[in-house]
Amino acid sequence: MPSRLESFFKAIVWPLVAVTLGVYLAMVLWSLPQLQTYSDGQLAFDLRPMGYGYEDAQSLISALGPDGINFYLGIQQFLDLFYPALMALTLFVSIALLLPKNFGIWRLILPWIAFPGAAFDYAENTAVREMLLGGPEGLDPTLVAWASQASQMKALFSSMAMLLLAVLLLRWGWRRLRGARES
Repeated sequence: MPSRLESFFKAIVWPLVAVTLGVYLAMVLWSLPQLQTYSDGQLAFDLRPMGYGYEDAQSLISALGPDGINFYLGIQQFLDLFYPALMALTLFVSIALLLPKNFGIWRLILPWIAFPGAAFDYAENTAVREMLLGGPEGLDPTLVAWASQASQMKALFSSMAMLLLAVLLLRWGWRRLRGARES
């Protein structure tokens, strides 16, 4: 990574982490639990990494009722407009900074693993919006299947990026710990 770009990434990584964490916490501590309250304990589509079927979608949308649907379409989808991009950028920058310098071309390729998860998250959000607008009676089985597949792909690619970041963080921590022992 060129030194100017590396300096830029170092300057933005912690503010980016803070903003991403703020949006994440708003969803995890407020909007998603609120949706669960509206839906009599059912998990929002966003929290179903293994996907869902037509009956699951119909049950959730019915349980949400008009107020829950409005909250989902408003607050939750507003927060989820920002979260995928923020998370992808945070993962991209973090992975880019932590990759070993001797990884050659892989230092330019591997950070991009952060973006497919965001793309599938946006695809899921679009499908969920259409499902919510159609209501339980207007639910299209093809749209539900598409949304479910987007959820699964979001979970897969996000997990791959987070696993790579976790491995790189462990490597970084191990090297720091080992360096501290040698001093």
